[in-house]
Amino acid sequence: RKNMKHIKFLQYKLCNIDKRLKWVVGILVEHFGRNNCISVSKMERCDKFFFTKLAKDGILATNAKQMRRSVMSKKGWLLTIFALLIAICAVSYVIFAMFNFNRPDTVGICYASATDGINASYRYALSQELRQQGYSVLELDADNDQAKQLQQIKLMADRGCVALMIEPVMAAAAGELEEAIAQSGVPTVLLNRKCSSQRSTVGPDAAQAGTLLAEAVAALPNGGDINKDGMVSYVLIMGPEDHIDSQEQMEKAIHVLGNLPDMQCITQQHADLTKESGQRVCGRALTDYGPDVEVILCCNSAVTAGAVQAVEEDGWKIGSDVYVLGIGMDQETGDLVRRGAVAAVICPDITLQATAAAEAMQALLGETPQVRSVVIPYIIVNEKNIDNFIP
Repeated sequence: RKNMKHIKFLQYKLCNIDKRLKWVVGILVEHFGRNNCISVSKMERCDKFFFTKLAKDGILATNAKQMRRSVMSKKGWLLTIFALLIAICAVSYVIFAMFNFNRPDTVGICYASATDGINASYRYALSQELRQQGYSVLELDADNDQAKQLQQIKLMADRGCVALMIEPVMAAAAGELEEAIAQSGVPTVLLNRKCSSQRSTVGPDAAQAGTLLAEAVAALPNGGDINKDGMVSYVLIMGPEDHIDSQEQMEKAIHVLGNLPDMQCITQQHADLTKESGQRVCGRALTDYGPDVEVILCCNSAVTAGAVQAVEEDGWKIGSDVYVLGIGMDQETGDLVRRGAVAAVICPDITLQATAAAEAMQALLGETPQVRSVVIPYIIVNEKNIDNFIP
């Protein structure tokens, strides 16, 4: 009704204006009719003569069908233009996808095992370092399977990775690994395990971890001799027998501790690098050897957390009844160190290690590729300096 009043008003004004302005009135009338779905037949009921005159003058369509055709013609052009824009966008997307325009280069990382917990913090630090440098990261887990790792090297190369970072599953299988890397043709940095002098390598010295673990025991109050019998009796919880890093670390610790006259290992146990396994193995050792246990040495952060849980559940008081130390640190282990439940942990400087790995990769991607071998030192982290590593 409101629009009909506008139309009547226009009808009245039409009789008092010059013919040269009739086209303006026609446009306004057509606008009201189109936008408010008022057909010509309805408007003709207001004044048939008025609209007939406009139609004769070529200002307005004479029937609803012609009006719809006129409007649809305009809508058709808009739809055509819109469809063309969509097509252009789709073609552009395909072209950009094919040629990787404006997409970040990808770095492929293959870990020997991404679930063992030994390098959990390092893996996160490395991926963050690479992303901050503008790379996308493709991370794969070989599950301690040499054949699987060789396949993953080919997969990462096929996916267009500009560089590879590989933690070898088996250092003894260096020949197969080197052949797979050479066939990929992609610059490669080896992580944690040096098995080829031809490749850049960044990682800590596993043997040093064992040495520092022995030093951390010696730094305990009374050297860890809780019962003051002149002998420190310790339980050694090692990783799986086929886990290279764990075996090397603990063998070095055994060697160093074995040379000390006041240290004795009352049992060596193997755990599968999980918290549950650490809790189970430690609980069994406490049951079997009771108050003879003064120090518990653990192979990784998850086993360390499990050992603490077993000690506390058995009612032992950490620091007065027994000490727990370990190799490797994650958030949970760091919190245990902060509250004194873990006397010390041995771990590499993961920030330095991640930065060194990224720099070694960049050196290979430069105009003059450079092979680097970087050894990351282990450090002893305890309640005094934990805040420097985990806020």
